[in-house]
Amino acid sequence: MTVSKSTDGGQSWTPVLCINKGKSAYSDMTQTNKGAVGLLYEYGTKESRYAGIRFRLITEDELKKN
Repeated sequence: MTVSKSTDGGQSWTPVLCINKGKSAYSDMTQTNKGAVGLLYEYGTKESRYAGIRFRLITEDELKKN
């Protein structure tokens, strides 16, 4: 699972932050009231494509690194 950004209205995308190197599936992202972004996503393991759900708070600084 990688968070990417677009600076041209979605015509092209640049990877910004790797969240999960393994299997991942459905995700949803929302802006929080603390200047961060919340990411909820399904992750997998070797045994199962859908092992569980994780939540990751991503700070504004993490998104600005690239």
